Amino acid sequence: MYVQNAIAVNEFLGHSWDKIVNNSISNETLGVQILKSRGFFPDAKWYWIGFGAMLGFTLLFNTLFTLALRFLEREFLWTILVLEKFFT
Repeated sequence: MYVQNAIAVNEFLGHSWDKIVNNSISNETLGVQILKSRGFFPDAKWYWIGFGAMLGFTLLFNTLFTLALRFLEREFLWTILVLEKFFT
């Protein structure tokens, strides 16, 4: 959700969506109105929050995956050694 919000904020706060549609209803730009209507946070800081979350989750899951492979490799080698002793 963080990355999706970051992509939406990056797109809809750009110059293409920087038009005010109707002054009598709201002074917000078209991009901010679209973000609010879709339930996204319209602040520019959410771009960096999404970037940080993506980077953090990438590091976390790569670390956990590496540790899991290291643990499983030890267990697998231990099983092979036990089976070799059993069958010889």
